Amino acid sequence: MLTRLHLFFSSANDIRAGHIIDRKGRLMVVVKAQHQKSGRGQAFVQIEYRDIASGAKGNDRLRSGEDVERVRVESRRMTYLYPEGAKLVFMDPESFEQMEVDEELVEGRAYLAEGEEVSMGVADDGQVVSVTLPEVATVTVAETAASFRNETLTRSMKEAILENGRKTQVPTFVEPGDRIVVRISDDTYISRG
Repeated sequence: MLTRLHLFFSSANDIRAGHIIDRKGRLMVVVKAQHQKSGRGQAFVQIEYRDIASGAKGNDRLRSGEDVERVRVESRRMTYLYPEGAKLVFMDPESFEQMEVDEELVEGRAYLAEGEEVSMGVADDGQVVSVTLPEVATVTVAETAASFRNETLTRSMKEAILENGRKTQVPTFVEPGDRIVVRISDDTYISRG
């Protein structure tokens, strides 16, 4: 599998979240990369990653000057169509080519709506290595906790359950049926929709 991919070397200092790297013969997507320097020791990069094939998560510490094999990935604009068992079906809006992707590969899939455009990372051999949703989503509030009359004097929040089953904290004026904008990465309320 990896023999057909175009790999190139990159310094550990250049690794960022979203990059695809080859570690121990397996493709990993970097979830988080943090540069650190200890007191008298050498600087290093602490990475959190997810194995693309198995979905297993892990972390690793790289020396700051260490060479890391990165995979060249083409970014394609795709449209989400529908779920098919444990897979999600996407379509290229230009060529109308359809691709099935394991749902485990899609972070924030609870916010994925039919007809939504995503960015799909495809390796040289045609393997889908990442699916990136937009930063925010507009969703409908299904339920909220009761609010009390005096809570409007200070900025207070209450729990809300969204149409997709996710929970978030919202201001007291938000009611069931309202549309709100939520940051997908951490289910944070941003504004009314």
